Amino acid sequence: TALLLLFRRTVAEAEGRARGELLDDLIARPLRDADALRSRARRLGVDLDAPHVLVAVGDDAIAATGSARQRVLSWATTYASTRGGLAAARDGRVVLMLPGQDAGASARAVARDLSRVTGRPVTAGASGPSTGPASLAVTFAEAERCLSALGALGRAGQGASTTELGFVGLLLGAVGDAGDRDVARFLAT
Repeated sequence: TALLLLFRRTVAEAEGRARGELLDDLIARPLRDADALRSRARRLGVDLDAPHVLVAVGDDAIAATGSARQRVLSWATTYASTRGGLAAARDGRVVLMLPGQDAGASARAVARDLSRVTGRPVTAGASGPSTGPASLAVTFAEAERCLSALGALGRAGQGASTTELGFVGLLLGAVGDAGDRDVARFLAT
């Protein structure tokens, strides 16, 4: 029984690393072979052509100790994989790619649930939805800018998306496929 449990844990850790590496490759620039990324994602049960939101979790979630950081990353990996998404640590932050179209709701859910795990407020900025591997790096950058804006606006411990930040969100994100600001989407919200 112990050997079987060890084997299962090892398989789960390897899958978590593979999922994290895929997300890191998706949000890195420049974009690598899109077809190879789609193939890797399919093997992990992720459809990159479906709408996804990216959630950047603030540094407030990761304590100075390595065990707390590992617990946050483990939580994020489990949270994302049970929803058909991906999670990774990037530049000292935790990033989640979650299926769906409501970035604000995803950010609030991550902030709420991770706050319960860590026992202290967690800030989460999100952007999206995004479809296809080519747009994920831009969406990630918007989520990071949203997270920074939440801190600057004194909204630590909350979750929000770029579209929910109003004019500040327009300045930070809401970038269309052509790379320009999506003023029409801002006016509609």
